[in-house]
Amino acid sequence: MGEGTTETRLVLNEVRSFRGDGIRIEEQSTTVRRNLAEDNRGWGIFAVPGVNDRGGNEATGNGAGQCMNVAC
Repeated sequence: MGEGTTETRLVLNEVRSFRGDGIRIEEQSTTVRRNLAEDNRGWGIFAVPGVNDRGGNEATGNGAGQCMNVAC
């Protein structure tokens, strides 16, 4: 998510085989729900502390780790 973005909803996205983090969230006001990240070189889903985790996120096979600050 871009700097300065507020109250964004990131729902039902799939990211596979990306060269960096699959999904990267840098704004606390973002809602994250039911996203999938597989086989990315960086994190599957990387979020700053305090994002609104609504569950259902999944990540597997990512190089740096599966999920940071959201449940997978």
